[in-house]
Amino acid sequence: MAAVPADIERLNAGHGRPGAVSFAAHPLGGVAAHLVTPEASAIVALHGAHVLSFKPKQGAEVLWMSPEARIAEGHGIRGGVPVCWPWFATHATDPEKPDHGFVRKVPWRVVRTIDDSGAAGIELAFATGAQHRSLWPGEADLRVVVTLRDRLRVDVITRNTGADAFELTQALHTYFAVGNIADIEVTGLHGATYQDKLRNYDRLQQDGAITFAGEVDRIYENTTADVMIVDPDNARRIRIAKEGSASTVVWNPWVEKSKTVSDMPPEAFRTMVCVETTNAGGDVVRLEPSQQHRLSAILSVEPI
Repeated sequence: MAAVPADIERLNAGHGRPGAVSFAAHPLGGVAAHLVTPEASAIVALHGAHVLSFKPKQGAEVLWMSPEARIAEGHGIRGGVPVCWPWFATHATDPEKPDHGFVRKVPWRVVRTIDDSGAAGIELAFATGAQHRSLWPGEADLRVVVTLRDRLRVDVITRNTGADAFELTQALHTYFAVGNIADIEVTGLHGATYQDKLRNYDRLQQDGAITFAGEVDRIYENTTADVMIVDPDNARRIRIAKEGSASTVVWNPWVEKSKTVSDMPPEAFRTMVCVETTNAGGDVVRLEPSQQHRLSAILSVEPI
């Protein structure tokens, strides 16, 4: 997906904010918005409304991107913050439909940019149409708003624009960069019940911090608390706060699963973990006509 200079010029003329928001071709392909504040920087691809980078001014990159990631029409991007919508993971009744829905694989439209009181941001839009009816029967207007200060906020706003109610599951499937997966802990979920996808969705209870010595793929239920990735190798704690979500997914593919994951080198699992802000499992969103729902993830970094 090659960036067209005329498109970049048009975006910068219409939506650029000097010193805060600019558009440029991205090395992975396509066009991306670059957000800058005094405290941090971020990069958002127009393809999939996908956040590719979040970096505090005085710290290392927060998001993990696969060395084999690419931006191409009809493909998702491995790493960063994929938007999974209107279903999470494999479709519940038709496994032939694309995993994690269809909006992460297509271009989005720029609605506006933000340069206000130390914040930089962008709002991107996608609307379902007749071409999506075979995949999903609902009618919806979808917005992703990315707002950067010293932290990064990503909002996914779904509005039902049709005459019938619909249900959806969704996720901000965030990949975080870590020093070594074997050394980290994920905290904030002690006592929560989770569905273990590796044990036929058995329901178990989390005891203490989550640690990693093999593949982990879990849906934590009825939890709205902040979750922390404690990363001693990078001397930091990544905090994931959220709104509009009562479930959290924690995933690392480990050795064998990595061999089946596209766009991901075999050893790459050692430097990443996914802590996903979701409406997943039993956390299903139902929207009546004209109703809307906002799913939000707020990412910040603290020293340890």
